[in-house]
Amino acid sequence: MSSPNPPARWTLAYDGQRIELESTTAGLGTVSRLFVDGEQVDEQRAKGDRATLTGGGVTVRVRFTWLGGVRECIAVLDAAEGEQAVELAFSPPAGSRAEKLEALARERPALYASRHVAIAAGKLLFGVLGIGALLGLLLPRIPFPSIPSPDVDVDLPSIPLPSIDLPDVTLPGWVEAILSTAKWWAPIVVAIVIAAGEVEKRRRRQENARRRHDGQDPVDADG
Repeated sequence: MSSPNPPARWTLAYDGQRIELESTTAGLGTVSRLFVDGEQVDEQRAKGDRATLTGGGVTVRVRFTWLGGVRECIAVLDAAEGEQAVELAFSPPAGSRAEKLEALARERPALYASRHVAIAAGKLLFGVLGIGALLGLLLPRIPFPSIPSPDVDVDLPSIPLPSIDLPDVTLPGWVEAILSTAKWWAPIVVAIVIAAGEVEKRRRRQENARRRHDGQDPVDADG
């Protein structure tokens, strides 16, 4: 009987070391293991969709998909007091779906990050069209029972409330229009902000990888 294939590993070459991360499902959770030059240095069980491991002079932050696969693996370099942390991205396993997504993010970062906007817009359309149509179809077909409500006559005491004279503030019409429609456009605006931040993070990590390859100092989180 052939032995099962070992878990695929995310890899990072740093400071003359080969740092690798592998994750496997264990019961209802996910367990991640960190290796430096082939030796395991840490093992952690995911907390929610995240895990943090340390070894080889770096802190490794891992994010998982809802199925337990690795979504993102980032090394945060140990920084001296008062200095900003530097992030480096691990390389996904060769031939994996994550590698294809990474190639898309590297070659067309704006298109890759725009998925946040597409998801937000999809949720909005589903909320406007899908739920309304579903309720309109199902509610008339549900035989709700007729339950008589009891006639309860409770003599509640009358409690005098203080009278506070608040100023009458009238908002401009354009402000009221914006606020009244916020539930429609706010999720998309948030998604655009998230997408822009993701593009900038990936640009900085790619720049750090290039500078490290050229023997230059990396840029920090504010660079």
